[in-house]
Order: sequence, then structure tokens, then C-alpha cells
Amino acid sequence: MKCAAAHLPLTFFFMALVNKVSRILVIIGAINWGLVWAFNYNLVAKLFWSVPTLLMVVLVLVGIAGVYELVRLGSGK
Repeated sequence: MKCAAAHLPLTFFFMALVNKVSRILVIIGAINWGLVWAFNYNLVAKLFWSVPTLLMVVLVLVGIAGVYELVRLGSGK
């Protein structure tokens, strides 16, 4: 039991970090889609236009974060 309790703070820290990063990515995605809708301006594409692979990674991470937040919302956490 002592061994499991020693890893508990690390687990909480990790999940708190995942939650914060996820929320930030969802906010970035929401702002970006608002800009695309209102002004036809894709901020994420403008920032990462020179590295298409990085652009795709950022967009995929935003999508994964959105699904993660949706699951969290459904689970009530």
C-alpha cells in the first residue's frame, strides 16, 4: 500500500497537466474556428504554414483535446 501511495501525487500532477493542456488546446481551437468563420482567417495555419507536418500535428492534438474534453464533460469530472 505504501508503494501505491507514493505514486499518487505524481498521478494527480500528470492528470492536472493533461487537463490544463487539453483545455488550452480546446480554447485555441475555438478561437481559431471563430476567426475562420468570422474573418476567413486561419491563425493556426498562418503560424505553422512553413511546417505542414507540425500544422497537422497541432490540428490533430486540438481534435483529440476536444474529444477528451467531451468525454470529461459526459463523465462529470
